[in-house]
Amino acid sequence: MDARLKDLRVLLVDDSRLILKLMPVMLGQLGIVQIDSANHAGEAEEKMANQKYDIVFLDWRMPGKTGLAFFEECKVKPAYQDIAFVFVSGGTEQDQIDKVLQAGAAEYIIKPFTAAVIEEKMAKVTAWLEKRGCLDPVRPVG
Repeated sequence: MDARLKDLRVLLVDDSRLILKLMPVMLGQLGIVQIDSANHAGEAEEKMANQKYDIVFLDWRMPGKTGLAFFEECKVKPAYQDIAFVFVSGGTEQDQIDKVLQAGAAEYIIKPFTAAVIEEKMAKVTAWLEKRGCLDPVRPVG
């Protein structure tokens, strides 16, 4: 378990109650404890205006504003440049995945997923945050 993860603030944005129950359990197993949730982009906007987040897990397909539209709005705001946006979607089209990764998303998780997939993706997100200076690199012991 990466001890640095306990300090990260996470926002889950998904209209699925199952995902909003499942993700905190899986993230908690990795040591992430500061987790908020939003059911749609509007609620996420409110939360992000009042709280700094390090990682935003974002569903692609939501009622109202899509995850992609929300992400595109966020990426042009200077205050959100260092947030690792991670798409979580049932969409498996490679061009869709490539589009969001090229646009600056940190990762893409395909639903359904397992705890092992979340752990693997979080290692990549952690590296993304380190690369941008948002998370101190792990120092070798000894």
